[in-house]
Amino acid sequence: MDMNLLIDCFKKLEPLFDTAQYDELTKVCEKMLSIDERNTDAMLYLCRAYAKQDKIDEAIQVCKKLLEIDPNHFQAMFELANLYSSKMMYNDAIDAFTKTLELNDSFIQAYNGRGWAYFHLREYSKAISDFYKTAKFTKTAQDSYCGLGWTYLLKEEYSQALLFFNKAIDINEKCANAFRGRGLTYLAEQKFNKAEKDIDAALKLDPNSADTFIAKGHLCYGTKKFNKAIEYYMQALNIDTDNQDVYKGLGKVYFETKQYSKAIYALSKAILNNSNDSSLFYLRGNAYTLNNQNNNAILDYSQAIKLTPQKADYYQQRGSLYKNMNLNDLALADFVKYFELSYNMECKDHNFLTAKAYAVIKEYDKAIAEFDKVIMQKSQYKEEAKEEKLSIYLNKRSYGKYVKELVCSHFGKN
Repeated sequence: MDMNLLIDCFKKLEPLFDTAQYDELTKVCEKMLSIDERNTDAMLYLCRAYAKQDKIDEAIQVCKKLLEIDPNHFQAMFELANLYSSKMMYNDAIDAFTKTLELNDSFIQAYNGRGWAYFHLREYSKAISDFYKTAKFTKTAQDSYCGLGWTYLLKEEYSQALLFFNKAIDINEKCANAFRGRGLTYLAEQKFNKAEKDIDAALKLDPNSADTFIAKGHLCYGTKKFNKAIEYYMQALNIDTDNQDVYKGLGKVYFETKQYSKAIYALSKAILNNSNDSSLFYLRGNAYTLNNQNNNAILDYSQAIKLTPQKADYYQQRGSLYKNMNLNDLALADFVKYFELSYNMECKDHNFLTAKAYAVIKEYDKAIAEFDKVIMQKSQYKEEAKEEKLSIYLNKRSYGKYVKELVCSHFGKN
């Protein structure tokens, strides 16, 4: 083994990486491994070089080989975690970040990385916990504050989101990610002028960011400038051809402009990159419905429900479509679930929920029968059931029964 050559090569690793000479770094690493195939330093930097060149699968293989040689190499485990994150394999990333921390619990970057992985999985409480752990350290504070800002934005806690985006900007007034996030927070609050100012600042700071063009597209969508929104989404697409947020944005614009076939195409592209986002299936289901592709719509609503079973709107939309297809039994079940979720699972009166569902699908006689059971049982929903009965009589133009019900109600009778 030529130790002198190995030492000379080793001295080149960090300078080549720091100066972004990744092709040359790859050659040096390969030369070291030709001398010593178990050299973990060469493997680590080869992994990093591959990652910087977007050769993610090759980088993962090198990392795994390194960890077979040295299972306690926390830096390699950390690199593997980041690689999994870049491939959106967030559960695997979390496992690798956690193992990194088991090997070295003071390696704060692993908490930050795991926080972002939890963020992408929408496990917001865990993300916040990890970001708070690293926010107090100078090395990770800016990114952690951005993480907290984005997490609170998606939790719709806008004052908290603004607080942390402001903290990130205080640390670095050229942080495009913080300006972009703060701009989208203002957009969510419908403060369009402030949103535009921040998003434009982010675009100036990082003119090659697909995410900022997407944010600009969202702003135009929110202000109903649909043609401009499409322009910005397309600019984002020129930078990142696989970005699901671009296709989701395009899908929403095409839907609003009643271009349903285009909406279906765009949302299908988004789903290819993220098949775990229930909102994508729900949006495409709506497009299929209005494009008269009912069977495809049912499949999409069902997948949305499978992914997020506690979302009331999903059951409502599928139930409405079942009703239009004259599948009343299926519609009834969906509307019962819709009302159950709408009452935050607090309503345990099945007769009341069933009655409301029957009313929606216009089986009024059955609805009245169920409402009568609620009234006779003196349920806490008794008064609401009476009001619902009155509404049904008006809808049926059964004015005699409507008046009778009013009189009975006035005199305290059922």
